[in-house]
Amino acid sequence: MKSQPVSPQTPSQASSTPFYLACVTLVVCSAAVVTVTRSSGLGALGFLAGVALAMFFLVLPSWLEHRAAGLDQLHVALAELERRSYDLDSVRREHRRALARSEELQEKAEELAGVLREQAGRLAELFGLQEELIQARQDRQRAQNLLEARDRVLVEHHDSLERLLSQEGLSPEYLEATTRALQQLRRTLSSTGLDPIRPGPGDPLDERMHQVLGVREPGPGVAEHHVIHCERSGFRRGDTILRRAEVFLAAASGQTEGQA
Repeated sequence: MKSQPVSPQTPSQASSTPFYLACVTLVVCSAAVVTVTRSSGLGALGFLAGVALAMFFLVLPSWLEHRAAGLDQLHVALAELERRSYDLDSVRREHRRALARSEELQEKAEELAGVLREQAGRLAELFGLQEELIQARQDRQRAQNLLEARDRVLVEHHDSLERLLSQEGLSPEYLEATTRALQQLRRTLSSTGLDPIRPGPGDPLDERMHQVLGVREPGPGVAEHHVIHCERSGFRRGDTILRRAEVFLAAASGQTEGQA
């Protein structure tokens, strides 16, 4: 607890009473000695004793007041020290709490850093797999392009051989050689998964695989709206139709060539 502050005294209040008391004591002592002893020497001694008593009454109150003021200041300093000590304890408690919180946050930060490193590793692995996938797709596309280019060359060669066989006036030797080359080419196409679509006379119309160019007079044994002639072969790879076969159908009654 803080002590009550001491009210300061004015100079007249602090020194007037002891001064008056010292003067009275000096006079009384001197008169008493002179009256009792009737001697000037003893009177002088009494005067000195009065002076001593006067000095005692003058100095003692000031000394006591000074000591009281020092004690008050000491009480104030002790109270201030106690307050600062309490503040220091509060600061220490806050520091300990902050240190504990900092350690907790440090642990969480290390845990999060571990998770981030793990995620970074997975992300790098994912990027690597993505690059491999992109490279595989590019390789597949290049292979597909090469396959399509090869198929186009084989199909064009097949069409050329078919056009040669459709021409008139070929020698038997040339016709036989061309037929063997066409058969060999068709076997090669089948080995690569590319099958020709070439319907024969009398085959029913399949709109999925056949493209009708027109109608012609029906031949013997060919029903109406059935294939009577294949102009150009089609091709398919498995269930995928790459090109439909171009055909003519047997005409019905009232139809002429070129009408579908």
